Amino acid sequence: MSIKLIAADMDGTLLSSRKQLPKGFFPLVRTLKKIGVRFAPASGRQYYNLYEQFGDIADELMYISENGGMVCDGRKIVSFEAMPQQLVCAAVELARGLPNVHAIASMRDGAAYEDDDPVFVENMAMYYARRKKVPDLLEAVQQEPVCKVALFCKNAAETNVLPYYRQMFDDKLQVALSGADWVDLMRLGLSKGVAVGVMCDNLHITPAQCMAFGDYLNDVELLRSVGESYAMANAHERLKKIAKHVCPSNDEDGVCRTVRVRGETWYIFDRRLEQNTLRDLWLRGAVPETRADAPLRDIVYVCVWSLLALTLIAIAGGVLIARRALKPLRAMALTAAQISGGDDLKKRMPDGGSDELAQLAGAFNGMMQRLDDAFEAERQFASDASHELRTPMAVIMAQCE
Repeated sequence: MSIKLIAADMDGTLLSSRKQLPKGFFPLVRTLKKIGVRFAPASGRQYYNLYEQFGDIADELMYISENGGMVCDGRKIVSFEAMPQQLVCAAVELARGLPNVHAIASMRDGAAYEDDDPVFVENMAMYYARRKKVPDLLEAVQQEPVCKVALFCKNAAETNVLPYYRQMFDDKLQVALSGADWVDLMRLGLSKGVAVGVMCDNLHITPAQCMAFGDYLNDVELLRSVGESYAMANAHERLKKIAKHVCPSNDEDGVCRTVRVRGETWYIFDRRLEQNTLRDLWLRGAVPETRADAPLRDIVYVCVWSLLALTLIAIAGGVLIARRALKPLRAMALTAAQISGGDDLKKRMPDGGSDELAQLAGAFNGMMQRLDDAFEAERQFASDASHELRTPMAVIMAQCE
């Protein structure tokens, strides 16, 4: 069955260890959308933080934010799952009683926190773009619906936070470990996997047409909810056992490499049939990119070989044309050589035609005619002088004798 939705966790999955998106990710998303495949970042991050991450393609993505608490399609909020207010208040009060634990509450338009611990604020800034410090968090959560409460404890969330909240809220709230520093609380039964179901309903597809990538335990429900599940090579070992496949790590662009290998690009053409008996019936044609590119490659090959053949023909034609064009010059050179090597000034160059060579030959022949006439006049003069001087010379010789 063809994939129609791809969901990927952010930190440790889509983002590298340097918190950077893979190279070529933006063109990949645009290509996927052209063939009817949507891409959805799925994260415990705030929606507004996710939206800022994707720049020019932000409106082309769907978003699973707050570990499923808020689902968006571009700028449109598809679902917002509020937690029971009484439980939110209890979670905040428990955080106040635990050492080095700090809470932040996610609401529809932003997030609120009360502690100004520098380590907490620095880490919070990476995941919450819209946030405000309030004097009393307990009072703030009673004024607005909350979809998630995130609890921060540097490098000790699994040991110093998770056990207490599971003991108190395991049957009341969804408690998920979200990395080494964070524990997330959501409405019971809510998860990234449930959010995938919301997206499927919105797109009119089935979970079997979905693909998902994750790296940590808060991605368990996400991977279980789709037809094709992938754990990153750097994922938690328990998650690798749940996933159907293991793909390269986040620092090896595992998500993009897997999508390109597993999901072949297709060109789609839809046409509505106009016949009366076929109303509301559409015909769809699809061809994989590899096959669609084959005619283009054939055209390139034909063009290259045709260009080579035309080049050879042009060279051969150029040689023939040059020989034909230079033939009169060779004849003129031969005639000039014969004239210079002998005493026959009667020879003439071929001057047929009206081109420049014919004009040159005509001018040369005119010059040779004048030279021939001059030499002929000289010979005639010598002959006449010899004839006229012959009788006087004979008389002189007779007188002398």
